[in-house]
Amino acid sequence: MTLLQASAMGEPALRILESGGQAQVIGMTSRGVFLHHEKGQVIFLSFEGWRGPMTINLLRDGEVGERNPWGPTGFRKDSPPFDRMQPGCSGQITQEAIDFPSSALRIAIHGLESARLCVHAPEPFEKNKILARLRRTSRLVAAARAGKGWSGLLACQLGEKRADELPAELAPANRSLEALLQGLRAQSLEIAMRAAGAIAGLGNGLTPSGDDVLIGLLLGFQALQPGLQSRIPGFVEAVVALAYQKTTALSASLMECAASGQADERIVSAVDGISSGHLTAGECARLLLSYGGSSGGDTLLGVLLVSHLI
Repeated sequence: MTLLQASAMGEPALRILESGGQAQVIGMTSRGVFLHHEKGQVIFLSFEGWRGPMTINLLRDGEVGERNPWGPTGFRKDSPPFDRMQPGCSGQITQEAIDFPSSALRIAIHGLESARLCVHAPEPFEKNKILARLRRTSRLVAAARAGKGWSGLLACQLGEKRADELPAELAPANRSLEALLQGLRAQSLEIAMRAAGAIAGLGNGLTPSGDDVLIGLLLGFQALQPGLQSRIPGFVEAVVALAYQKTTALSASLMECAASGQADERIVSAVDGISSGHLTAGECARLLLSYGGSSGGDTLLGVLLVSHLI
């Protein structure tokens, strides 16, 4: 039996672990292992340094728990415990550990404190300065992520590219985003949810681009326009419920976290940096670009949509 020690976990992940039960491996990447809990949420086991609401960070051999504040030290490619695991293998969760009998692996979780990684609305709210920082960051991310995910729509939402100049494959997504904005401006739950239904699950990967945009939208509500939720009662809850019905379990889990302002610390740091000004646009862009192949840029697109509603 190989023992691994968890070093940190997000608050939502802790709540899931406290309920016990079974979890099944549903995916393995160069960054870690995804577990699908029997109640529907997805937990990420990771050797990376970045924390997230649904992430359990693991120590490498010889580490003492110190973290690099600017990023991960990378996935340990020679990690034999994860090499033994296969999609479909099950783990039993107790208050002490997550046990994978078929892989002879135990992950100790006892006594860990959880982290609440949450965006904050700035005080005072300096609208013009925030919007200027958001636009500068969006331009940097759009330039760096050209052709990836929905990054091409950033320029369109910035007003620097016309809809008829977009690549054909992005035109339907752009129409859905405009319909979503129309519904939110009109405070129409019906119109907004019809558009959200067209966006959810649209794209490729564990978190499709459309889901990342909706996650950014929910985070933007918390950071830029907290009062918007009260103007369209039920919208946030309906988006989360829609995600569990329509898209991947991982996206739905992250969307549920975003509904309360929680996200990966790179996203939280970037959004807070934009809203407060304590980071430069370049630093915010760097954080966003480090989050997945296109997820950081697509999440920023969702935040940018909220700026049209302020």
